[in-house]
Amino acid sequence: MTTQTENGEEVYINWKVVDDLNVPPLIISPSEQYEYNENGQRVEYLQVTINRAYSAWLGYQKGTIGGVIASPMGQMPPLIVKINEVLNGYLREQHAIIMLDKED
Repeated sequence: MTTQTENGEEVYINWKVVDDLNVPPLIISPSEQYEYNENGQRVEYLQVTINRAYSAWLGYQKGTIGGVIASPMGQMPPLIVKINEVLNGYLREQHAIIMLDKED
């Protein structure tokens, strides 16, 4: 499946459905699969796994799950806020390491 981001970038998504109580209800991860778009650029797939063993829970929480991903007009989705926090922390750590290396 192909969709587009708000910036117009192509996103390829592999959907997988499992039925296993040892696997989380919803997993979003990188995929091993990729394609080349019409511009010759390599485009990687996202792997989205939905666990049927948690169907009742997923159904009950679908509004909450959607609310984590979507947001009211003009607000950044909570999932994006958390991803930004994690990435900014990582970048701060990397910058601190670079600065320490420069002092030596």
